Amino acid sequence: MINLDRTIILAMSCLVVLIAMTGCHRASPQAPPAYGVKVRYALNQPLAFPDLSLEFIGERKVDTAPQFPRGFVYYDFKVRQGDQEQIISWSEGTGDIGPTSIQIGGQRYLLERVMSDTLGPLAEDELVLWPETMTR
Repeated sequence: MINLDRTIILAMSCLVVLIAMTGCHRASPQAPPAYGVKVRYALNQPLAFPDLSLEFIGERKVDTAPQFPRGFVYYDFKVRQGDQEQIISWSEGTGDIGPTSIQIGGQRYLLERVMSDTLGPLAEDELVLWPETMTR
């Protein structure tokens, strides 16, 4: 009987500690994405980088010349900095997977998708954004 009472007391104590730990946990606000690292993105979900926001707004297929019957798929992003806004498009084009250049607010950036020259392969929902000053 004493062992059973101790077991129940121990189980109840563990339960109280677990509930207390769960109740004290708060979701911390997500840190803004950093430049030069892999960042996950999703449709219509803005990424608030330190000095601009980047939002994936969709993809589109464009039929091209007969030399490229499969056409091109473009991934469109809305870029905002202050009151400036522009749409940029990334595509692997004919297979040379390189970065797309962005110029906004007097600054230049490089957007990488699929493959990063520095970080290697990227997942389908990952990108890397580099300020031009970091790429030199």
